[in-house]
Amino acid sequence: MLRFGPENQADPSYCVSVREGRAGDGSDIILWKCNDSPAFHWEVDGEFIKYKAKPSYVMSVRQDNPMDGADLILWRGAGMNDKWTFDGKLVRMDSDRSKCLSVSGKAGEGSNVVSASCGTGEPPVRWIREGKFIKWESNPRYCLSIRRGHIMDGEDVILWNCMDSPEFYWEVSGSYIQHAANQAYCLSVRETSGRKAVATAMIWSCQATEPLGLPVSADQRQQSMASENIWIVEGPYIKSSLDSKYCASVRKGEVTNGADIIMWHCMDSHEFKWTVKDGLIKSAAHPEYCMGVREGKAGDGADIILWSCENVDAFRWKVDGSSIVYKPDPRYFMTVRQGRLGDGANVILWSGYINPYLFSIEGNLIKSKADSSKCVSVREGKVGDGSDIILWSCAETDGFRWAVSHEHIVLDHGSNNHCLSVREGNAQDGADIILWTCGDGYADRWVVDGDRLRYKGNKNYCMSVREGRIGDGSDIILWACDEPYDLDDEL
Repeated sequence: MLRFGPENQADPSYCVSVREGRAGDGSDIILWKCNDSPAFHWEVDGEFIKYKAKPSYVMSVRQDNPMDGADLILWRGAGMNDKWTFDGKLVRMDSDRSKCLSVSGKAGEGSNVVSASCGTGEPPVRWIREGKFIKWESNPRYCLSIRRGHIMDGEDVILWNCMDSPEFYWEVSGSYIQHAANQAYCLSVRETSGRKAVATAMIWSCQATEPLGLPVSADQRQQSMASENIWIVEGPYIKSSLDSKYCASVRKGEVTNGADIIMWHCMDSHEFKWTVKDGLIKSAAHPEYCMGVREGKAGDGADIILWSCENVDAFRWKVDGSSIVYKPDPRYFMTVRQGRLGDGANVILWSGYINPYLFSIEGNLIKSKADSSKCVSVREGKVGDGSDIILWSCAETDGFRWAVSHEHIVLDHGSNNHCLSVREGNAQDGADIILWTCGDGYADRWVVDGDRLRYKGNKNYCMSVREGRIGDGSDIILWACDEPYDLDDEL
């Protein structure tokens, strides 16, 4: 059990529990008087806290949004269905030991391989390993195979007459049954529900991550959340930070006008290689072709495609740190459709995220890096204790002019005795940043850390913009930083 208060001595008679013991995506995690029912039992497995009664579900944060007051919920964990144990001649799922690898219906060429309740009846669930083959014991001329030999996320695993061909080759590595010819792929099963449910087997990226919920770690206080909007430009490759095994690619390698830009397991071939230069993203092998927005029409879900390069807005991009921004309208970012990373996932535009933590100090102005036309200012220019600090279109007037002096950010106005301050010095998500008479306390002291303005009182809190909405009138607030403070900077 996870008891409430072992560190703060609050009341250890209360335990963390699943409401009514009902496991499902979004089930509430609550405190309740401890008892020995399954609803109270948990298991720590690496970075996951699993619900012991149904270990495919893990403790998570509602809407992937870690913040003060965020609900803890259950969510089906990504990468939970690709771990197996050979138990004699049974192949058991690690996430549910009552489920074994089996065959659906009458066994023969093309029969679906599934996970089903373990047992000795029909269909048999016994397998034998011979070299790289995994054979059905009842008729060992049948082997595990990949349908049509297509090595890609989501392709079915089936029975077929054993052949000396790569789609029949497997390698067992720890808890993973990997495709021997391409070990980035593992044997997995599709999601299903219900103890008696049968799930079909497939191959999928080994240890795949999916943004279904932020894992809660038992041994780390600081969590970082992967975002489908964040990219890694590494040499000629444009990789997803959700899983760097996936790269932006041209569908089927067909370099032609209108070809979709998709995600696929990175490979050393022309359709994966790009040149990012002068605001264009060009095919390295065919530099006359560029990534562009279909018909130049920006909007949520607009397709990113390949097209003959032109000197028009549809092809203009800005690589800003780890974000790829559509330059004509910086509200839009390059992302993966629905955040569902997998072979063939479409690359699209989306306005879902702007990093609100990044600021640049340019002369006396503090500009939002998400939109450099917006600056930190005093609402309506009214200087006084408690005045709101907001974003507004930059201007060279007193309400916009600041000076960094001895850990204070001082308004350059009159007697210069007003500073950016955290209301009541409360280091918590959503605390207002206001104007206040400068003092020596932590409430109005800041650390300039690259592009982030960290609160001196707790350097894991940063200046941010409410709800990430970069625009005139948006409140400047305090929020847990998107990156933890590097203590090495103080050494």
